[in-house]
Amino acid sequence: MRILIIFSCAILFSACNLVKLLLVSEERNESKEEISQFLIRNNFKYDFSFELCDSLAKNLSSPRYRINEMDSMGYSYIQLRIFDSRGEFYTSYSQCLGSFDRRNFIRTLPVKKNNHPHLNKELKLVNEFEILDLDDESKDLISNHTRKFDLTFVVYWTIWTNHFSKRVLRQVSKIKKKYPDKVCVILVNSAK
Repeated sequence: MRILIIFSCAILFSACNLVKLLLVSEERNESKEEISQFLIRNNFKYDFSFELCDSLAKNLSSPRYRINEMDSMGYSYIQLRIFDSRGEFYTSYSQCLGSFDRRNFIRTLPVKKNNHPHLNKELKLVNEFEILDLDDESKDLISNHTRKFDLTFVVYWTIWTNHFSKRVLRQVSKIKKKYPDKVCVILVNSAK
């Protein structure tokens, strides 16, 4: 019985569930206008901003698209996926992998690699375009743009996750401001 209680508490207070428990806002859809105003008000720096289509959001937990190879419980609304100039996986982070601040891996270039043992190293930047359901012209435009940079940061975030998303967005924005010619930033609002 004691083991069952400990196991239940461990699952309940995992990083992903802790985010859900500590949210001040309720999970909800976010309008284009609300997203735009939030990004302007916080002065975040980025190259592109998209909204994740509700019907494609579930793909973030499928083996082809998920960050953590071992995660079969869903996906984190807060994710940072980093790709090199060829669109190949460089490193990634999600709230489910622990404290973003303690990992401290995107403060400067070169970006430190996340040492989590089960990262999905098969992720590709082109797969992100599939999740976003972009037309061919948009895919080509973004692909050509990202090739000009050493790294592309794809950030999945929501307004309703409050300071958890803001923390990641602030750090990504700082590195974009510091290295505008080396880092491309694509923001994806994953509210649904």
